[in-house]
Amino acid sequence: LCFGLSLLVLVFTTNNIYTAAISLSTILGIVVTVLGIWCSYIRGWDLGISESIAGVILIGISVDYCVHLANAYMESESTTRLERTRDAATTMGISVTAGALTTLLAGSFLLGAVLTFFSKFGYIVVVTIVSSYLWSIVYFLSALAAFGPEGQNGDVSVLWEKLKNMVCGNRG
Repeated sequence: LCFGLSLLVLVFTTNNIYTAAISLSTILGIVVTVLGIWCSYIRGWDLGISESIAGVILIGISVDYCVHLANAYMESESTTRLERTRDAATTMGISVTAGALTTLLAGSFLLGAVLTFFSKFGYIVVVTIVSSYLWSIVYFLSALAAFGPEGQNGDVSVLWEKLKNMVCGNRG
């Protein structure tokens, strides 16, 4: 359900099917990295109440850097994938980095908490921020450079017009 809603939001915010799909693959990678590798495999935690609550928040945090870079890519005036990716990295890269550092600093204070819920939550926040940043900067930007849309490829408004013409016929 969360991933379906994330895809819907990404399609509306980027106005592009391809960018939304690449974004969703990034978010899936972040969630698997945090919950599957760090929490379950490395820490040996079962999926309990605190991990479930943190998991929902994890998806929300995972979308953040990715959607900022995706919107910067889509708003770029450049024509090629590589130029648009460079524009996204230069216009949003510093903001994403600053956001990651401040959230990482804030989350690190929870690591020393006495209550288990807060220390686990702090761990999940820190690991999520690091994973989200790396997945967004390394994987997401690389995927956009290799497979990102050029021109009107995947544009929702263009696809909507084509669908309308197919269903209603070209009346004008």
